[in-house]
Amino acid sequence: MKKITTIKKNAVIFILFALSGILFNQCAGNSGEDMQNNILIPAVEAVESRYGTLPLTERLTGLVRAKNLIEIFPEISAVITKVHVENGDFIKKGEPLLELRDREFNERLKQAQASHQIALAQLRQVQAQLAESRADWERIQSLEEKGLASQSELENIRT
Repeated sequence: MKKITTIKKNAVIFILFALSGILFNQCAGNSGEDMQNNILIPAVEAVESRYGTLPLTERLTGLVRAKNLIEIFPEISAVITKVHVENGDFIKKGEPLLELRDREFNERLKQAQASHQIALAQLRQVQAQLAESRADWERIQSLEEKGLASQSELENIRT
């Protein structure tokens, strides 16, 4: 208790000393010159001293950057319907990140499959025509060898 009283007395003495110094400076006749020279007088704050600890917190300013940053670019453009992860989540390779609206893509796939089936049917048709043309060519060639077909018929079938 004696220490606190001594500290209070010291604080009061310090405050009185600081105030008397300020008053003395103002009364010394420098007010007109100080105003012309724009001399700044520091502000003084009197605070009661006390025992205690300082807080161990720091406030810093700066820019935070991630150590590993991966940018994701879409290969296709579509509307996102569902997001499976949150910002900062850990993910594994192959794990879905989000879902896209796939109605348009499914329609395109069905259309492509139908076009593929048409192309396969056309291929079978052309293969049948090729087989028929080969059979005609072989028949005319054998007839020409026997003398039953003319050379012009053989050339027509070859072209």
